[in-house]
Amino acid sequence: MAGNLRDAIDKFPIARWLEGQAKTRDGGTANLVMDCPVCGGRRKLWVHRERKHGQCFKCAEGGAGGAVWDGKAGLIKLIELIERCDKRQAIDRIFELSGVPDYGYTPREIPEAVLPKGRIPLQEVHPLQPGRKMLADRGCEHLVGASYAVVEGRFRYRVIMPIQWFGELLGFDAKAWLPAMKPKSLFPEWQEGGAIHTTAAWDHSEDFCVITESVLDAETLGVNAVGILGAVLRDAQLSRLLDLRGQGVRRLVWMLDGDAFTKAANAILRKTGRFENYVAVLTRDEDPNDLGRQECWNRVKTAVPVRDEFDLVKLQFSRPC
Repeated sequence: MAGNLRDAIDKFPIARWLEGQAKTRDGGTANLVMDCPVCGGRRKLWVHRERKHGQCFKCAEGGAGGAVWDGKAGLIKLIELIERCDKRQAIDRIFELSGVPDYGYTPREIPEAVLPKGRIPLQEVHPLQPGRKMLADRGCEHLVGASYAVVEGRFRYRVIMPIQWFGELLGFDAKAWLPAMKPKSLFPEWQEGGAIHTTAAWDHSEDFCVITESVLDAETLGVNAVGILGAVLRDAQLSRLLDLRGQGVRRLVWMLDGDAFTKAANAILRKTGRFENYVAVLTRDEDPNDLGRQECWNRVKTAVPVRDEFDLVKLQFSRPC
């Protein structure tokens, strides 16, 4: 899976990298030992070969610890300290030496065998065809090459867009292009219940992910966003969401319209407490793909932290109508 930071860290040649950066010695079967680049403690920094994290036994007792790193560091922070670089450069180094090719992933095509009858590749229809125009109007023309217009059967008058989890095809979203059609989305019977859509572009130098309601919402933001395919985070989806920590995600920014936010509020604290949670405020009538990319990112920048139930209740009552 291209772009998985967890895979890149797992494959990172920690011993070879350290040998090229500083004088080290074998601290036993599990650890390499070196001088600490922060406090200067001789042979005080121990780096675990498999876990790829380090601890300085001088900094941890006080010394120069606390303000810089508190004496402990994962691989990204270790590279920052030893190579004297920033976080983005450290992550570039991990991908470079691990052999994992890039940050994002290449979307996979939906197999012919599971596509419904009456579908037409969206790139073959006229630009003003309602389904294709819907994507263009919402700033999601980049989805045209992987999507289909359906003109008959159960998915008639809908655009089929693949649902992918970091390059793994999980299903598709059949989005209605006629405003009056209900429901807005239909999904195939073979789609698994824990499906979540991730944007193909993923910047691992950032530690956040924006949670939206749909494929189109996520793709409106374009990077580091997921669509939970409905207004409620289901239990079957939770394990995937927690797996985002392996992608370096520490903060979740919830960007849901008013009704969806009310339904998801319980999940924000009770299910995702391992993350720092924030809410990008939308009114009941606002939707990410109606706001457009620039305004969505403006809302992300001003997202409100939610630390406890009091913050959540306060936010629910203060949300604009």
